[in-house]
This record gives sequence, C-alpha cells and structure tokens, in this order.
Amino acid sequence: MVSKLIITFTILIAVIFTYSPQVQAFESADTICAYIAKDDKKRLRKLLRSKKLAIRKLYKDVTCNNASLLQFALEREATNVGLFMVKKIKVSQLKKRGILAWAKEKGFSDTEISKAISKRIGAD
Repeated sequence: MVSKLIITFTILIAVIFTYSPQVQAFESADTICAYIAKDDKKRLRKLLRSKKLAIRKLYKDVTCNNASLLQFALEREATNVGLFMVKKIKVSQLKKRGILAWAKEKGFSDTEISKAISKRIGAD
C-alpha cells in the first residue's frame, strides 16, 4: 500500500513539474507572435529579457501562423520588429531558411526588412 502511494505521488509530482514549463513556453510564443503582429519592439525586447530568451535561439523553433518569425513580420508589415530580428538572427539561419527567396516569391522584396536581410547575408 505504501509503495503504491509513493509511486502515485512520484508520478503526480513529475506531471506537475513537466507540464508547467510547456504551458509557459506556449504562452511566451503566443505573446511573441502578438508583439510581432503589433510591431511592438519595446515589449518584445522586454519579454525576451524577462524570460531570458534570445531571438536567435527561438527563430528555428517558434512559428506564428505556420510562418517563421521573419515571415510573419513581413506579412504583418512589422518593420521595427523585423529589423530588430534581422540584427539578432545568425546569418547562417537566414540563409538556411531561404527567407529572401520566400520574400521575393510573396512580393515582399522591396520592404525594409528584405533589404536588411539581403545586406546582412551579403546578397546585394
């Protein structure tokens, strides 16, 4: 009886501790997307600092409406946030994702964000 109680208690504790960070991560990703949509660079930076997150680490894992963070910024015309992200994301990640080709295909090649990406990866 005591062993069943210990096992049940251990499983309960494990579920509680593994569930909480996932919920916080989901809420953070949702908030990041909202700040990008609003082009609110100040709040985005504040959120990243408070959660000790970095755009360059999030870029490959977080999506907004099935688009990368930069694609979402381009779609939402979030210039301030987009330029901020271009400065922070590694050049190798920008090249690997093919963001410039996507921007040209979707008609975003004349935006400030696309020009900044092009300059950053040396595709002028």
